[in-house]
Amino acid sequence: KVDRKALPDPGGPGGAPAAPASPRAAAPLVELLAGIWAEVLEHEELPGPQDNFFALGGHSLLATRVVSRLRAALGVEVPLRTLFAAPTLAAQAEALAALTSAAGPPAAPIEPLADRESLPLSFSQQRLWLLDRLEPGGAVYNLPFPRRIQGPLAVAALERALGEVVRRHEVLRTSFAVDAESGEPRLAVAAPRRFSLPRVDLTALPPEHRAAEARRLADEDAADPFDLATGPLFRARLLTLNAADHHLLMTVHHIAGDGWSIDLLLCELAALYPVFTADRAACKPSPLPEPVIQYADFAAWQRRRLAGPVLAEQLAHWRRQLDGAPAVLDLPTDRPRPEVETSRGAHFLTALPTDLTAAVRTGSRRQGATLFMVLFAVFAALLERLTGETAFLLGTPVAGRGLAETEGLIGFFVNTLVLRADLSGSPSLGALIARVREVALAAYAHQEVPFERLVEELQPERSLARSPLFQVSFVFGVEESARELAPGLPLTPLPVENHTSKFDLTLGLDLRGDTLVADLEYRTDLFDRSTVDRWAAGYLHLLRAALDRPEVPLVEIPLLAGIEPPHREAPRVERPRLRGLAEPGEEEASAPVQTVAPRSPLEELVAGLWAEALGRPTIGLHEHFFALGGYSLLAIRVLARLRSATGVDLPLRTIFAHPTVATLAAEIESHLRAPGATAPPPIESSGAGADAPAAAAQERLWYVHQLDRSGAMLNVPHPLRLRGPLQPAVLAAALTEVARRHGPLRTTFRNSPQGLRQEIAPPAPRVLPRIDLSALPPAQRTAEAHRTTQAEAGEPFDLAAGPLWRARLLHLEPAEHRLLLTFHHAIVDGWSLDLLERELAVLYPAFCRGLASPLPEPSLQYADFAVWQRRQGDAGLAAQLDEWGRRLAGAPAVLD
Repeated sequence: KVDRKALPDPGGPGGAPAAPASPRAAAPLVELLAGIWAEVLEHEELPGPQDNFFALGGHSLLATRVVSRLRAALGVEVPLRTLFAAPTLAAQAEALAALTSAAGPPAAPIEPLADRESLPLSFSQQRLWLLDRLEPGGAVYNLPFPRRIQGPLAVAALERALGEVVRRHEVLRTSFAVDAESGEPRLAVAAPRRFSLPRVDLTALPPEHRAAEARRLADEDAADPFDLATGPLFRARLLTLNAADHHLLMTVHHIAGDGWSIDLLLCELAALYPVFTADRAACKPSPLPEPVIQYADFAAWQRRRLAGPVLAEQLAHWRRQLDGAPAVLDLPTDRPRPEVETSRGAHFLTALPTDLTAAVRTGSRRQGATLFMVLFAVFAALLERLTGETAFLLGTPVAGRGLAETEGLIGFFVNTLVLRADLSGSPSLGALIARVREVALAAYAHQEVPFERLVEELQPERSLARSPLFQVSFVFGVEESARELAPGLPLTPLPVENHTSKFDLTLGLDLRGDTLVADLEYRTDLFDRSTVDRWAAGYLHLLRAALDRPEVPLVEIPLLAGIEPPHREAPRVERPRLRGLAEPGEEEASAPVQTVAPRSPLEELVAGLWAEALGRPTIGLHEHFFALGGYSLLAIRVLARLRSATGVDLPLRTIFAHPTVATLAAEIESHLRAPGATAPPPIESSGAGADAPAAAAQERLWYVHQLDRSGAMLNVPHPLRLRGPLQPAVLAAALTEVARRHGPLRTTFRNSPQGLRQEIAPPAPRVLPRIDLSALPPAQRTAEAHRTTQAEAGEPFDLAAGPLWRARLLHLEPAEHRLLLTFHHAIVDGWSLDLLERELAVLYPAFCRGLASPLPEPSLQYADFAVWQRRQGDAGLAAQLDEWGRRLAGAPAVLD
């Protein structure tokens, strides 16, 4: 399309030309740039020095191609922002001259991997593999691209051309088996083999029924899920409606391709088919040059590149950009949001009037912006009107092909960027576009951070009901001109629906020639078609009105009737969760011999595996996996280890639904129960009052205590550091209320002819002794606090006289105290301590404000559990005793 002979050789004899030092010396760069512009804009004529890239039809994606070609030709990294700031050919050449004179080393090139046995996944592939594990057997990441072929078709040549494309691109022959030990994906590439194109002959149907059946088959093919573990991840099928009308159904899984890949595949088909049609003997080789690298080579390069400072610098940008941004955008729904999100969805297309498309083009030029920026700004303005929010996050895809080497590769290069919309201060369209331009250009400059890595870093609250960080996305694309399989044999896109939606709502806008086409995809669990229809009409109305009056505040432009929901004028009331009153003391008191408060064996197993995976010394029963730094791939590893240890195979979704040790262990236990086993009767209030039998665990610990000469072996010290202003009397009242609520904190033990009994005293005010160390010098104060903590932890309890727990308050500084809590193990365990902290964190703030306890009364007491346990007797334990007998038969009872 461009006369390459009219352009200078970009490499030259010695590589890139020397960087000119002055604007006049930039003439060679003007020529080089002119050739690159003409190539990416697909113009026959070379542009002049004062031509504007965007006025000639340029946009962000084409600007990215200019950047990659400049990197290849000159070895210099040109920020995308530079092309916007200097949009004319001459201005860009001058900016380029300045950059080349100060350029550092370019990014390392992508090179083929020598080892093709253990190929890595890219970060994007890893994310889609995890999403597939969350919702196995779904079609939400199918990319169908059926094409109609009208004219005489050489089916054998088409089949051979498809097979050659699959041979050339190993990502189309890739599968992702699951490693049984680690639970992680293992990439496998199948050897090239003869490609078979299945054919469906519809000519036997009455002519009036063929189109409907073809559409049904196309929708069926689009919705048919891929198996990532076995592959293949690309398929094609040919429907014949008559001798000159064929529908070629093609679908690729997103993990192996993207929109660019689809266009590239069609381009290669168009190059191969005519050659293979003429080559009836099938002896001519492919006319296309062999790919130098494959997608897996890019994946390995990406992992090397993001192991260095590039990732840290780009992550720092995203932390700054998204700090404090709301992670949820609640659109008004027609139905309540399900607790577990599904991908059920629908979509519909609507073309913008030609004059409105022209107005968008004109408006973008006047505002010094791209079509994307204008269309995104108006979408954000519509969302503000629908939700009442002036700040929110939207997702948008970016091609991810910043290197020239990637332009000829089929594969999944797309990354998802998170853009912060800011509509504070009632901006006009012009002002909002300026904000969007800044946010978008900064995002493009930091686009290498994989979305999943961003989620790991920012740790938004995870939920099965919503996607993380954003729930609404915006997509802008420029469709390539209609392709032909051969001269006179056009490839025409066909409509298709696979009834899925990736997010709550996606507005896609494609520029097809002179027309913008809107594609709205929405979750049918949440919205009716009529609602999304109204929003689409509202968007087009707002777009036209805002372009007509770009200086008017957008909130003053009336929407179509029935679109804007009523919003309350009262400001939103934030309801943050009450933060914990206390944090564990840095020093753990060590009693002469201290046992760790035990949890159930299953809870210990889960906590241990979490601690190992998360690199933490201990994990609390109620700590949240994702809040501790967990992420999806780590969850996969944990579940694989749990599968090895327990034999229970849990889907990835389980850890989102049960993200604490306690709830996950309970879920595993429910799977471990033998089929058909009868559940024990529920625990009920026994009316035991002040006298009840001891539980089996209490009886065991009572005997151990009798043998303990120190009297402190079963002490459970739990010192807590309290920072901030403290009201000791209120803290004492909160401790008194906890003791009133829980009988074990008022319990002593008495041995009787009927066995060991619990004696539960009536509630009484709790005294909180205080020791003031604030007058001591800092070093002495710290030493004395440590000594007191150790002494308190080692002081024995009398199980008959009680009390079996103590509280003492050390005053260190005006805003720093240490609460020394010590319990006998017969009345608490680790779960109890977590519960005590949570109740204190609710009671103390309430009592500070003079309120009554907001906690509901416990429906049961520990004594009720002890009575229930004794009633079960040996009969209730028989099956479990048999199981333990089998497991431990013949095992040595001593480990010396």
